[in-house]
Amino acid sequence: GAFSEEHERAISRALPAQERSQFAAAARSYRYERERSLSFAERGRVFVAPRLMIMAQGELVFADEFFEAFDWSLLDYPALLTPQEFDVRETAVEFEIDLDGRALRYSVLGEQDRLILDAPVEGWDRLNLSVWLDKEIRQADIPGAQTLRWVQDAVAHLAVQRGLSVAALWRAKYVLARKLAEKVGAARGEAQKKGYQRYLFDPGALVSVSAENGFRFYANMFADVGRQPPGGRYRFRKHYLGEANIPVLSGKIDGEEPQCALCIDGLPQVEFWVRNVAKHRNAFSLPRATGKFYPDFVAKLTDGRIFVVEYKGERDADSAETEEKRAVGELWERSGGGLFLMVEKEKDGRDIRGQLMAKLAAAGGASPQSSP
Repeated sequence: GAFSEEHERAISRALPAQERSQFAAAARSYRYERERSLSFAERGRVFVAPRLMIMAQGELVFADEFFEAFDWSLLDYPALLTPQEFDVRETAVEFEIDLDGRALRYSVLGEQDRLILDAPVEGWDRLNLSVWLDKEIRQADIPGAQTLRWVQDAVAHLAVQRGLSVAALWRAKYVLARKLAEKVGAARGEAQKKGYQRYLFDPGALVSVSAENGFRFYANMFADVGRQPPGGRYRFRKHYLGEANIPVLSGKIDGEEPQCALCIDGLPQVEFWVRNVAKHRNAFSLPRATGKFYPDFVAKLTDGRIFVVEYKGERDADSAETEEKRAVGELWERSGGGLFLMVEKEKDGRDIRGQLMAKLAAAGGASPQSSP
């Protein structure tokens, strides 16, 4: 276990004078060997990644928390369902519901069934239908009064402007509820994208980073996830949590993401690094319009700067999601968070290590010629 200098002094005072020199040498040797076996985290090395901040409602707030609980109004989005999105048609033998171009048919068994369907039912009115739909699609982040008003507008549009009978809407209520819930989800996504653009990327957006309130890495932070098998042909010597505690990497050890990890581990400018676990409650993240972005690797350089690296395979390199991640990563860098790089298997004639070295060189950390 730990052996402090205070313990060493206390023991040394209790020893015969002629034995103190030999004991001091043994204590130094023990402390050195033990220190070598500890991970950077266990040695108490500080590892903090600056956190992205935005100015909202007149105060600086954490960007990721702000967009998770983004304040928006459902009433800003029209409660309209087009015939292509939702429709009900009835004949003598069946009624048919159209949902996004897909037809759902329900057969009427006979004349008696038709009479039952056409008979007025107590409580089958627009208000009660709105109340029923409101309960079905109620969402935690939307005030109940907003949802009910929006649903009432949707039912009124279907019944009045489009002329669908309230009885038909009642019979199709489960399909209608599903479609309205999808509409609410689409409205939320659009509101989040508008807010995301406004607070992060519009010309008037005020964005900064905070190291004082930054994200802190610590020992055992990913203790509940699978571990990368230690040892073997490849050795990771600079992982912040220790070689035995590296969260599992995607693919085989000679695959692209593990190769990226090996390149980071071998960079002389890197003091230590960590495999960041996507969607883990303790992982470092940057905000996206809907959800969060968890970069694959976060490293601390020997000069104190933070280097965030995301690896992208060829299949995902040009996707809209990748571009969104690249944009927020580069915004974090421009705001003073550190260095950010999206790495591919090969780009601009450079392999993974070459891309890493070129980024460090451009930021004043290395010469690209030092990369083989």
